[in-house]
Amino acid sequence: MDQLNVKAGSDAVSGKRTEALSERGVTARAVVLGLLCEALLFAWVAESEIVKSVYLICYSLLMPAVTLMVGLTIVNALVRVRFPQSALRRGEMLTIYIMVTCALPIAGFGAMRFLILGLGVPFYFASPENSLADYQRHIPRWLLPRSEKAIHDMFRGQAAVPWGDWLVPMIAWGSFLLALAFAWLCISILLRRHWVQEERLTFPIAYLPLQMTEPGSAFFKNKLMWIGFLIPAVMQSLLALNYLYPSVPAFQLKAWFVDTAFTSRPWNAIGSFPIGFYPTAIGLAYFVPTDISFSCWFFYLLIKAERVIGSTFGLEGEGVSQAASRFPYPEEQAAGAWIAFALISLWTARRYFRAAYQWIGARSADPEYRLYRMAGMGLAACSLFIILFAFKAGLPLHIAVGIHLVYALYIICGSRIRAEVGSIWTFAPLVWTPSRLTTSLLGTASLAKHTLVISTVFETINVDLRGQPMPNQLEGMKIADSVRMNQKKLALAIVIALLVGVGLAYWTTLRSWYPIGAATAKGNQYALDKARLAFDDLTRTISNVSKPDWAGAVSMTVAGVFTVFLSAMRVRFLWWVFHPIGYVISNTLTITAFWLPFFIAWGFKVMILRYGGVRIYRQSVYFFTGIVLGDILAQSLWTLAGQLMGFKVYQFLS
Repeated sequence: MDQLNVKAGSDAVSGKRTEALSERGVTARAVVLGLLCEALLFAWVAESEIVKSVYLICYSLLMPAVTLMVGLTIVNALVRVRFPQSALRRGEMLTIYIMVTCALPIAGFGAMRFLILGLGVPFYFASPENSLADYQRHIPRWLLPRSEKAIHDMFRGQAAVPWGDWLVPMIAWGSFLLALAFAWLCISILLRRHWVQEERLTFPIAYLPLQMTEPGSAFFKNKLMWIGFLIPAVMQSLLALNYLYPSVPAFQLKAWFVDTAFTSRPWNAIGSFPIGFYPTAIGLAYFVPTDISFSCWFFYLLIKAERVIGSTFGLEGEGVSQAASRFPYPEEQAAGAWIAFALISLWTARRYFRAAYQWIGARSADPEYRLYRMAGMGLAACSLFIILFAFKAGLPLHIAVGIHLVYALYIICGSRIRAEVGSIWTFAPLVWTPSRLTTSLLGTASLAKHTLVISTVFETINVDLRGQPMPNQLEGMKIADSVRMNQKKLALAIVIALLVGVGLAYWTTLRSWYPIGAATAKGNQYALDKARLAFDDLTRTISNVSKPDWAGAVSMTVAGVFTVFLSAMRVRFLWWVFHPIGYVISNTLTITAFWLPFFIAWGFKVMILRYGGVRIYRQSVYFFTGIVLGDILAQSLWTLAGQLMGFKVYQFLS
């Protein structure tokens, strides 16, 4: 407690100028403009992702938000010429950016995009050949539209939105999504000081908005930035033109799979390598400390080596037990590493959580301490609501607690990964999701069908981290800390953005699905495929009754212990180069898709630091930031042009 007060006191005496700047950050007009921009971006995202199937908010660095910042910068510069007193200040522009980045994920994959379709899959796709009709009776009616016609029309298309049928489920699921978002905000408040000010994590995603709003437009006047900007802008534009006119030459940047030259055992177990030159991924990875970027590609190759070892000892083919054939247990390793790393992150910040729950006893005038107490009480209330909601929906209490506890740990771990790695994607374990992990460890033989069906409904939310805003909230707090914005006011602005965002997500999503039809060729097939996959997996799970997965539990435990070992070695020995984050993401789609960008960025950074020194490195940051901006802006502008002019747009990321 004394440490908290001392730190807060040192912050409080940072000077009148700093205090004035913080007060000018989150203003009423900034919040109003943020909400207006939020509405425009939600409409753009729905049109692009649902109608045109071109993804905008699956990136960690949200393309619509970056494009908005560029537009605001241009407009603000023009306003400053004629009406200098009316121009937005840096803190106000960053407030708008933070609001939209925290709200937009609610409409994306792992939230509204999967949830709405997942609710309708058992009804629209039911047939005598599958078990979907049997699942319908296990889903409470208050979670669904009032009539089945409303569901069928959403998949068939050519219909108006029956808002009356959706009112009850909109309120129910909207409350649940808000409770999740508010819980993540409370955790973010409790973790902020430790991650931002004490550990000084890099937060690569925060680099671009901070540099774009530098006083005096230093960022946009830098020649290296424009050189970096032009490289991806030209390459991505050539790809977009090649998609429309195949005679236009272009170089493929998306990953393609290259088979190795090994055809005999054990080396053929290496499999293929994805080769992709994603400019944004390379640019973001350049901001990452070299020990982390090295560990990311090193552990990816180490997992490949594990497969070779398994093949060497004959852990494949006929005559091998089912447990042995699962070696090296990649999903179980991923789950164990993610849970362990989340627990480590919470343990190192334990005194802030302890302060949050000391609302009984000693009181403090420290505003930071009061904010911790509010966050602690908010987290307790939101957690209780989440568990009771799942229990009311039909999950046994221990299953509801287990699923959402694992999901919270995944979210915390994913946020920590974003804070240190800033990867273009943040994927949790793909197969051992919170629902599947819980049911696998308990065994399906002891679980009722009703429990499995309801856990599958929640699977549509917890299958993908990208629909939850906690990483964006922490990045927003890092940005606010960098420019001395008022954290309490920022938290209130985020709450307002989330409240409005849930309503906008429903409005734009349903208004997009009903005219085109989710099951027609015009609909976004990825979202539909993910929703159907959850129920296909449910059918396989029910058909193959299983006992508790002890082999999986052991693999998870070993992976967790290894993660703790890596973390301990890194703390105790300065020469230790293997960062635990590299192992944590080594069995996920994040590193599978982007191992090469990490390798390229690591190589460039090591060479520049070794032969150019710190001065050259600081200059090179502008070049790589320009690469990120050029890549994102080119994709955004081509998407906008396609929507306005009516031509099909190249899918830049798949």
